[in-house]
Amino acid sequence: METTTVKNLYDSFIRMTPSEQHDFISHINDYENQTVAYAADGRPLTRAQYRERVHAGIAQYAKGHYKSLEELCEETGHKYAEL
Repeated sequence: METTTVKNLYDSFIRMTPSEQHDFISHINDYENQTVAYAADGRPLTRAQYRERVHAGIAQYAKGHYKSLEELCEETGHKYAEL
């Protein structure tokens, strides 16, 4: 976020009544706790959990911990040309 955007958000928050501030924070918590995806085993993932998994996957890829499509096909017995 740009500095001016953060400052504007902060200023707006300060001007809110305590009740409005509570509602604002509750909406943020609700947003973060929404189910946005499902794991391979069917468990729901919240926005925060999904984001953690994406970052973990990117880190694994950056370290070279991944398999090519050909390697996956060999492991599962599929012919690469069929895909």
